[in-house]
Amino acid sequence: MLNWQPDTRPRDRARATTVLAGNVNHFLIESEQRVIAHCRAMLRRNDLEADEQQRLAKVLDDADLRLRRLLVAAA
Repeated sequence: MLNWQPDTRPRDRARATTVLAGNVNHFLIESEQRVIAHCRAMLRRNDLEADEQQRLAKVLDDADLRLRRLLVAAA
């Protein structure tokens, strides 16, 4: 039978925080890219009402702005 002991090794918290922040930033970038792709695909359709087109255009502009900010932060 094994004698289990807790892991008491010191952790590099700064590195762990940096890795986590990088992973979160990567996830957010991918998310905004999906939003942009979806909005562009929907805007290519010809069966949308004018108010829906305006709403999607605003969502697209907002997502594009957030994506640019995320890319600057990731650099």
